[in-house]
Amino acid sequence: MKFSLAIAALVATIASTQAATGTVRTAGDPLNIHSGPSTTSKVVGSIKNGASVNIDCTATGTTVTGRFGTSNIWDHVPGGYVTDTYVYTGTDGRAAPACGGTTPPAPGGCQAPGIKNPRTCAGAVQWAIKNISTRRNPEYIGMCDKIMARAYGRGYSGFTSAWVHWQSTPARYKHVGSRNAPAGALVFFQGGKYGHIAISTGGANLISTDIGGPGTLTRSTIGAIESKWGQKYVGWTAPFYN
Repeated sequence: MKFSLAIAALVATIASTQAATGTVRTAGDPLNIHSGPSTTSKVVGSIKNGASVNIDCTATGTTVTGRFGTSNIWDHVPGGYVTDTYVYTGTDGRAAPACGGTTPPAPGGCQAPGIKNPRTCAGAVQWAIKNISTRRNPEYIGMCDKIMARAYGRGYSGFTSAWVHWQSTPARYKHVGSRNAPAGALVFFQGGKYGHIAISTGGANLISTDIGGPGTLTRSTIGAIESKWGQKYVGWTAPFYN
């Protein structure tokens, strides 16, 4: 994990602008995945010692002392957050950009043949980021499917609920169970009669209505919605609308 100061600085500069990979290095036990960057956040999964992980962004959280020293850096991986002190990344600093940046990730595989919307995947993410707010907006309460359609420049989704939207989306546009959604993808959850939909900002990160409080539009993660609302994540889709 240690480099000369010159090499480490170069690696840190390059790494800070892009996603990264790391290797879990514990004493042998699995490394817990938390719903947030804190040891007190709910454990939502684990990663085996020696496993490779994709890190799409990093966050500042609880200070932890681990195999690679003491640090308050947490790595965001598919499903949630892990302390950086048990992940070999090749640098003592941040291996990936900070979570919650204002520049949306590249849309990647969000779009699919045959789908046309007023806004692109990147444009939809930009709209969602621009409209992030912790203020209560009565229009947003319980209207997740409508608001995600609005991100794509539509007045409505064409479906009666998020769950109907998921069920009505053709199989060729679905990625069932995949937690590595590209920016702009629609991510779906099963719970209650209506389910839930949010827009991905890349990996397991997303922007969602109501998760930050009724009528809000805030950043969150797949794991946080599963933990807070008890909903089951079912997968992501290309932005298909009626």
